[in-house]
Amino acid sequence: MSDRFELFTPEKGTITRALGNTAMRFSIWPNEKNRLQLVNLIENFRDQVLNGTTTCILSHENLLGAMLGNSDVITLYPELETILGFLDEYLSPLQPEYLVYTRNMAAWKKSVYNQSVKSDGYTKTYEEFLDETADCGTWESLEERMKACLSKNRIQFFRLEDEVQQEYPGSQILEYAGMTYDEIEHLKPLAKQRNPKLNKGSLEFTRKLNNSSISSDARSEILKIITSGQDMFAK
Repeated sequence: MSDRFELFTPEKGTITRALGNTAMRFSIWPNEKNRLQLVNLIENFRDQVLNGTTTCILSHENLLGAMLGNSDVITLYPELETILGFLDEYLSPLQPEYLVYTRNMAAWKKSVYNQSVKSDGYTKTYEEFLDETADCGTWESLEERMKACLSKNRIQFFRLEDEVQQEYPGSQILEYAGMTYDEIEHLKPLAKQRNPKLNKGSLEFTRKLNNSSISSDARSEILKIITSGQDMFAK
């Protein structure tokens, strides 16, 4: 795809992963240290792609900030406006477009809860999570917030439910970038989930593990066993 566009995904050791992780940290702790790190990474990415001749797609779910359940985040992307300002200012003279995938809010929250317990050490029950994020905002309000910062023609929202085939995630963005549906079908399909969710039993075990005094290193090792051996837990 390098002749059509260049895709930057958050593989280990990439600037994409660093950008997403730093944007996430800044949205939780918007201090000067995190601001400088985020700005520096944005400028580095700009310099890396500035002289290219193809469209670039930068993809990371945390690029607009931390998701619900991470630390004290209970609303959609609390530092969104500030991060958008950084991206627009420090990617200049590039003028990015912002492509956002949404999902049915109830289904998305269920997935986010699973991830927050698994990856972010979240300790509360699902019912408590739903209660504290009840007023998190809507996708419509998120779009309006973005439009208040940027020109409308640089914002596109896509629905996950409109994806034609689930084994080709992101196909709507690929089409937007210029690929035809026939070209997308000839890509290698996604064989399996890269970050599978925890089943009900393993999720509850992990939540209780998060509430324990066990060290983070030990927790990480236990989580590897849980993730690879979910058949040990009730579904």
